[in-house]
Amino acid sequence: MKLGMWVRWYDRTLKAADYERLHRLHVDRVYIKIGDGSRIRDQYLNMIDDAHHAGFEVYTWTYNYGGPDEFSPIYWGLSRADGHVLDPEVEWRDGSDAFTADALVSLIRADFPDKPLWVSSFAYPNLHRGFPLRDFGGLDIQGWMPQIFPGYWAGTAA
Repeated sequence: MKLGMWVRWYDRTLKAADYERLHRLHVDRVYIKIGDGSRIRDQYLNMIDDAHHAGFEVYTWTYNYGGPDEFSPIYWGLSRADGHVLDPEVEWRDGSDAFTADALVSLIRADFPDKPLWVSSFAYPNLHRGFPLRDFGGLDIQGWMPQIFPGYWAGTAA
């Protein structure tokens, strides 16, 4: 089992001392958020290379809302990373006006057939009652990866 750390795009970039501390904590993998829907954060693409150089396995992750233009951040992340985590948000709606989970996974698998692909959920499932997990069931993914945040979030125990 790998111990990982999630890096959001509003976190500061990691420095050499941060990587050293993560190694001391036995962290093997970092998850770098590189997109929100179709928006890509180019500055974090460099973090993928830096983390690899520091000896970490690197996964990227994105918030996903069901838009057909959301493949771009995933593509650029997976072109450098070891794997990817999809984080579909409650706004995702399969139907005539939304990109389906199957279509997104098929696009990813066409270019990255062997890269690990996971689906995650929001840390508080009760806030995402319409969460589309069932849309990803049976697709070519490795499995489900829950987000677990120790500490406090907005003043409540996480």
